[in-house]
This record gives sequence, C-alpha cells and structure tokens, in this order.
Amino acid sequence: MAQCRYCQQSGIFLRVDAHGVCPACARIVYPMIQAYNRVILESLDIIQTSKNAEVIASHRDLMLEKLAHLEVTLEQKGIPVYDRPVAEMKRLALEGADERILQLLEEEARKTHAKAAAATSSEEKTALYTRFWDTLVELEFLMHDPSPLLPFKEQLAFKIREHRIDALIEQAEKAEFKEQWEEALALYQEALYELMNDPALYIQDERVRWLEARIAALRGWT
Repeated sequence: MAQCRYCQQSGIFLRVDAHGVCPACARIVYPMIQAYNRVILESLDIIQTSKNAEVIASHRDLMLEKLAHLEVTLEQKGIPVYDRPVAEMKRLALEGADERILQLLEEEARKTHAKAAAATSSEEKTALYTRFWDTLVELEFLMHDPSPLLPFKEQLAFKIREHRIDALIEQAEKAEFKEQWEEALALYQEALYELMNDPALYIQDERVRWLEARIAALRGWT
C-alpha cells in the first residue's frame, strides 16, 4: 500500500511518484522547491558579486533560512531536494559567504597598505591602520568562521603599535626642536614604554638604546 511521504496519507489506490509524493502534494512540493531555489540562486549570485559585507551576510542568512525549511519539510520526510544533503548545501553557503567577505577584506587591506605607503607621517599611517582595524572587527562579527582573520589581526595590531611608536617619536622630535623639553621627554618616555611592553618590537635594541639616550639627555635639561 502506497503512502505519500509529504502528507503521510496512504491507500490502496493512492499513487505516488518516484520520490514518494502523491499528485495532490506534488502541486505543493515541486513549486515550493522551484520557488525556494530561485531565491537561493539569486542570493548566491549576490553573495559572489556584492562588495557590501552586510548584504552578503544578509543573503547568506536568507539562503540558510530557505535551506533549513526544505530540510525540515521535505528532506527529513524522505523527499530528496538536491543531489546532495541539504546540510552540505548549508555548509557551502556558509563557506562561500565567508570566502567572499575575506576577499573584500583583502581588497581593503591592499588599499590601506597603498595609502599608508603614500602617507607622509606615522600619525597618518596609524590612523589608516586603526580605521582598517575597525573594518576588520565589523567583518569578523559577520563571518560564520572568523578564524582565518587571526593572521590579519596579528599583523595589523603589530603595524598599529609600530606606527604609533614612530608617531610618538616624531612628535617628540618636533617638541625637542621647539625646545619644549618637558613635552619631548614625556613623548620619548611614552614611546619607550610602548616599545618595552611589546615583545615583538622590544627586540629592536638599537631603537631602545637611542630612546634611553634621548630621555637621559632631556632629563638633564628639565
């Protein structure tokens, strides 16, 4: 005795197709699959081409919503939707969106590096990389798996600290030139403090010794 996998009705005279769906339910099931697939394919196209991470995340979530509905209402009842499990389609949607967001981040990184290379002061470079850090944090919250961003964050944090120290030294040198000894001393001390509290930067012994010498000299003038 045949039984429809969608409505669960059964009977001696009930006919079902190769997927176990009766004629009445076929008028519901297959149009629903087609309609959902249109939305899924449109969202996939937007994910692959959009330059807006929030738009990408929004359409990723829309895809996941439609796929979850197909999974619960059809696949879990034994009605095939795709040539692979819906769970795999969901995984591909998550990975595809993350990959596209990562591409946008890489594009933004190249632009930031180019602007920083053209910048005339360490203060300007610090501001550029700090803005990029804010962008990175925003994108991190939009990604399903933000772990690939860790190398970006480590490199970026290093650059921000390095340029911040350079900016402090530049400001100290300007203050020293203007004979503003106390301000110059405070800036050199802050630069040395930043340098000594960063193991990755503290290995630059020559700069440490230079700062210590400038501080010692200025203490004799204040």
